Amino acid sequence: MLRKYQPKAFGVVGLMTVLAALAISGTFAAGAWAEGGPVWLVKGAILGGGAKETFTSSGGVFKLDGTTNIECKKEKDTGEIIGTNPGLDLATIAFEECFVEGKPTCLAGNVTAELIEVEVQSLLVYLHEKPETTEHAYDAFFPDNSETTNNLFVEFTLTGGISACGLLNGVKVTVNATGSLVTFDGINKKCGVLAEAGHLNGLSEFILSEAGQEFAAGALNSTGEPELATMWNPETKIFELLTCKLEAFGGVALQLGISDITLVSGLSFGWEL
Repeated sequence: MLRKYQPKAFGVVGLMTVLAALAISGTFAAGAWAEGGPVWLVKGAILGGGAKETFTSSGGVFKLDGTTNIECKKEKDTGEIIGTNPGLDLATIAFEECFVEGKPTCLAGNVTAELIEVEVQSLLVYLHEKPETTEHAYDAFFPDNSETTNNLFVEFTLTGGISACGLLNGVKVTVNATGSLVTFDGINKKCGVLAEAGHLNGLSEFILSEAGQEFAAGALNSTGEPELATMWNPETKIFELLTCKLEAFGGVALQLGISDITLVSGLSFGWEL
């Protein structure tokens, strides 16, 4: 079922006046977007007009699965969600205590020997071929670097000596986004990762969220699947196919892990059509 906004018949001038006032305030009643989405929802109102909410996030084990697997015991990040259509967010992610899977003293890092830091930008998108449905949503991740032609997600080095790493010692690993190129909202990058939008229940189990639901703590689940989604392009005003893929160690790679997300303001939040 589609849940699209139907304006009341109080005239074009009246409608434009109301919409202008709402745009200035940066919030809209839930369901107020006429097309596109998904958009961020904060305390019962759509985050619009470029308004921002700062968040913090943390997670347990994250993995980069590929030809060689990298495991990180913890994840933390800070950033902000932004009131655009579709909803945007920016974040700095720190993966801590990272090492080559099966070689716990062969460390992976780009800040310290076992700390990997990543700058990302992400976009709310719909399930593949299911635009404007209440079912579920994804957060699509893109590299966030200043080089317009560079789709490098992150680069890090493996260290620990020959005894710990073998032939991997000193290897510099590059992780690149190889999915669809997105050129609106200043992104200008290829998509690398799709994460399911949801929340954690009392048992710390990930639960998918639906449109209009709000939680004090949300969560993102990077499962490695699927690779396809449906994205609203605000420039062309049409829904487009979005593919998200990573490459590392000369082959396909997957990011796996769950992180919880809390707004610094303490407000409940979610997503809406």
